[in-house]
Amino acid sequence: KLKTTLEDRLAAWANYRELFDHVLASSDTETELSSQWVFDIMHEFVYQFQSFCQYRTQNSGRSAEERELLERSDGCWSAPAVLSYLLRLRAAGCAGEGAAGKAKAPSALHYQCGYFAVISLSRVECLLGDYEASVRALERVDPFDESADFAKIFSCRLNVLYHLGYSLMMLKRYRDALVTFDGILAHLSRLAKHGGLQRFPAADQVQ
Repeated sequence: KLKTTLEDRLAAWANYRELFDHVLASSDTETELSSQWVFDIMHEFVYQFQSFCQYRTQNSGRSAEERELLERSDGCWSAPAVLSYLLRLRAAGCAGEGAAGKAKAPSALHYQCGYFAVISLSRVECLLGDYEASVRALERVDPFDESADFAKIFSCRLNVLYHLGYSLMMLKRYRDALVTFDGILAHLSRLAKHGGLQRFPAADQVQ
């Protein structure tokens, strides 16, 4: 119900930096989080980056103090900084799929952060308009493997297939895009027919 302030956005950036720096330090090998939670953290990270970019371009009604603070905080939520964290997390988690990737990672948390950083990297590249990089980010992920880690979280599966399919479409690889969209659209159609989408938590993503 409250409106997000610039201070809130800058504090969120500081919190994410502290969290990711903690993971990247590799000193904590005991902490365990659910895959759903780690995906939600990474997904929200990209969402807040996107939201800040949109906020930064809206100059109407902004006070002089806010403009000055925004200028002083030029590095916060910048695309290079966001991409840097995702690339470093991917490397720290040895983000391959399955048992081999997990075995190489320092801990389960590192593997999960690295794995979902790959998903988030594809989304960021798509948002930035680098569609080849978006497709390339998922080269270690089989988008049609329903036993893969990402497929076990339905909102993550939607995220992967949407941004991959959209990037393929923008690259004029229409046949590949159709193949990417076909299975998930059929699944959503079946859910809609039986009323399953009414209980779905990410209805906006489905639309």
